[in-house]
Order: sequence, then C-alpha cells, then structure tokens
Amino acid sequence: SIILPAWMSYALDKKTDRLEKLAREIFHVKGRGAISAAKKGIACLKHWFESIGSPVSLQAVDIPESDIDAIAGNAFALSQVWCYEGYTKDVIRKILLLAR
Repeated sequence: SIILPAWMSYALDKKTDRLEKLAREIFHVKGRGAISAAKKGIACLKHWFESIGSPVSLQAVDIPESDIDAIAGNAFALSQVWCYEGYTKDVIRKILLLAR
C-alpha cells in the first residue's frame, strides 16, 4: 500500500494506458484525458488503502527519508536476485522518494 501508488506515479508515462484502464474500470473515473484519469485512479487507490487502514507513505510507518538510500540498496540487491530488469538503485530511490 506504500510502494504501489509510488511505483504507479513513477511509471505513469510508460504505463498510462494501463493506469487509465484501472482508473476507469475499477474506480469509475469519468471524463478527463488519459494522464489525468490515471492520476485520479492513483489517488483513488491511495484513498481506498487509507479507508481500510493501510499506510500509504513511508512517513506513516516512521521510516525517515535518511533510510531511503539503504532501503534502495537492499531492494536493488533483491531485484537482481529476482531478475527484475530496469530497476537500478537510482530508479528504486526515485520510487521510494515518491512514497515519502
């Protein structure tokens, strides 16, 4: 519930169609352009997570910004084990910063 909306925001430009589809089909977002609808869908997902008591930010679980580099390093190491391509430490750090 913390990382997914941040990843969606990070991936918005490359995954606009999929995120727009989520917004329209799951959250019934009407009108708007594709990017605007996708952003609204991300906001709706965050709101839903909050409504079920799930945290939506690193701050909500007391993870300080100073820990982001260490978390990114750990996540990068795991991404190599799991063979995820395209997720450099810098990319992971950007996603984590969006999750603040």
